[in-house]
Amino acid sequence: GRPVLRPLARHEGLWRYTEGQRRGLGIAHSEPLYVLRKQGEDNTLVVGGRARLGMRGCLTGPANLLCPPEQWPDTLLARLRHRQRPTPARVEITDGGLRITLAEPQFPSAPGQVAAIYDEQGRVLAGALVRELF
Repeated sequence: GRPVLRPLARHEGLWRYTEGQRRGLGIAHSEPLYVLRKQGEDNTLVVGGRARLGMRGCLTGPANLLCPPEQWPDTLLARLRHRQRPTPARVEITDGGLRITLAEPQFPSAPGQVAAIYDEQGRVLAGALVRELF
């Protein structure tokens, strides 16, 4: 399950932070802290060390399909953040967009960034905006 949360500090509004952010948290700690998630329902900003930082995938908004999914190769690569190397992923078409599950956890993206799907030759097959991380 989820680890027990304990208050470290007060934040100045969830809108000021993005998942994966390290700088500007204003919390002195024994190791660098990163924003792990934002919980709007209880106004909690969850932070933790790099070892806890990692996303398994994301859900996107509507996708721009540059190649019909039935023509996609068996091996797909996904890039969910700028400057990230494309990584092997499973991609499912959903009612609202794409469900992208990465083969290995990656440093998190943030909602609003572009998710791009590639073949092994680097051709873009689809793109969409990241809506939610998991």
